[in-house]
Amino acid sequence: MIRLIEHLDDTVLAELREFCADSGLGVKAIGPLLSYGTGYDFLQAYEQVDSAGTRLAFLTKFYGDIVICTRGCFLADAQLELRDFLGRIGYHAIVAEPGILGLTMTGYIMAWDQGADCTAKLPSVACDCVWNEDLSAFYALLTNNNPDYLAAEYADWYVDFNHRIRHETAVSVLIRSEGTPVSTAAALSVMDRAVFLGAVSTAPEAEGQHFASAALKALADRFADRRCYLMCLPDKLAFYQKLGMVPVGEFTEWTKPGQAVYR
Repeated sequence: MIRLIEHLDDTVLAELREFCADSGLGVKAIGPLLSYGTGYDFLQAYEQVDSAGTRLAFLTKFYGDIVICTRGCFLADAQLELRDFLGRIGYHAIVAEPGILGLTMTGYIMAWDQGADCTAKLPSVACDCVWNEDLSAFYALLTNNNPDYLAAEYADWYVDFNHRIRHETAVSVLIRSEGTPVSTAAALSVMDRAVFLGAVSTAPEAEGQHFASAALKALADRFADRRCYLMCLPDKLAFYQKLGMVPVGEFTEWTKPGQAVYR
């Protein structure tokens, strides 16, 4: 059975935190719920349970984008039920383990067991690290380098991301070199035991100077006691491995034509 989570009391929230904390997709999925709770028409959270009431899957639909976290042995009947349910509620984009949707792998879930495990090589030139400020420069750098990366206009993105920052469920870092923004990264979902990282981007003229490594190292240091996850496309695998990250899973991502992705 798949049911809408309508009331998020302390017991349910603690159970969901426990269910999601040891999964990269789980940490990603729960982020919007931690930021907003229930009661908003742009966010729905669902759980799939078996006949004994055991939770099999947790998923959020945030502005039409669905992220699914499954744990344990996910049997064929549960997969069929979930696929049928997804077809009925509709979506713009979806991220899940490849086997759940029967699609080919898009990329890897990478992780540090703790941020303290980061082995990033830092830039040889001086640079500044700006936390949770100058979001217009952060957004401009991210979108200019990745035109299909974000679906939201700046005003809509700012309202959401600033809300997450104020609720301490997201953190942005902007790297500047000689006053010029050169790289971005962010913790997009922050939990007590784990964080999900993303929004990694470097200006083309600054590539190869380890500025993205500096942004990720700053986040790793900030969350030195927590497991850090991110989603990595195959062509970036070697880069993240050089930072000390290891593949801990795979993901598949399907996006409707014309929709952008915020990874």
